[in-house]
Amino acid sequence: MAHLIFPLIAAALVCPALRAAETPWLSSIRETAEAAARGHGDVLLNFTGTDWCPACRHLDGTVLSDGAFLSWARERFILSEQIMPRKPDESSPAIAELYALMKKYRVDSFPTVLLLDESMRPYARLQGSARTPGEYIRRLEEGLAAKRKRDEALTRARRAEGPQRARLLDAALKALDPALRCHYPEIVREIEALDTRDELGYAGAAEHDRLLGEQTDAFRELCRARSGKTGPEETEETLRLTREMLERPGLLPEVRQRVLKYHADICGAREGLGLRQRIETLRKLYQEAFDAAPDTPFAARLKPWMEHYDRILSETP
Repeated sequence: MAHLIFPLIAAALVCPALRAAETPWLSSIRETAEAAARGHGDVLLNFTGTDWCPACRHLDGTVLSDGAFLSWARERFILSEQIMPRKPDESSPAIAELYALMKKYRVDSFPTVLLLDESMRPYARLQGSARTPGEYIRRLEEGLAAKRKRDEALTRARRAEGPQRARLLDAALKALDPALRCHYPEIVREIEALDTRDELGYAGAAEHDRLLGEQTDAFRELCRARSGKTGPEETEETLRLTREMLERPGLLPEVRQRVLKYHADICGAREGLGLRQRIETLRKLYQEAFDAAPDTPFAARLKPWMEHYDRILSETP
């Protein structure tokens, strides 16, 4: 499972020297965007914590350093990497730029890989690592296939009008991960305008996406503010703040799910809990998080943990 960014920043950054020396991983997002525009190429953008994040280390050692993978990836992508250090210097312009980039692309876990077109618009998102380079390549190929479907639908939409154009624009968005819809606001607004009977279900979608961005940003800011505050009194304060957020009117189910997961992890880290009590607490709250929005990709990532906790409880007196 990919690791949540702010609660789990826990060790110093050490970039793997061998891979850095052998592969053309760009670190500047400006240079990356210029290279994409100049070469009309796609970008593989990796948000990572390298040495402090176990899943990042696994992805790096298992996939990104593999010769066959690099050979395949270099032919298809401009490779770019954004690295979050253990203790980011909030006053650093580079860290401010990184946070802004994470906000723009709504990145909230490490490792997250985005596939972007030449205009730096995402069409696929991969979280976590993989068992083999081949498995990860298959996931990237699925992303490339989604882009082809997106582009085919958009090309056809340019020649259409009215409801038919709306359906083709909808097909373009449906080719992508639903979480990426927020990066296509002009298409969402056009569908809303063209589909006057709301047969495609986009009424209010643009406003929903705007609220989702605002509420997600508020949650990330809470995580950043509470990062590293692990003392007993600090833990209780964090729990109080998460409860306040959960009580806010109009909190979207997707955001409620993330807050509940974070709240669960903080509860599970409380001092003085026995193993069974700790696992029971986590299992109960993970279930609440899952039920808040059971059809999201994040909910799917919760299920293996819930099953894991069930196994522990069945084996623990």
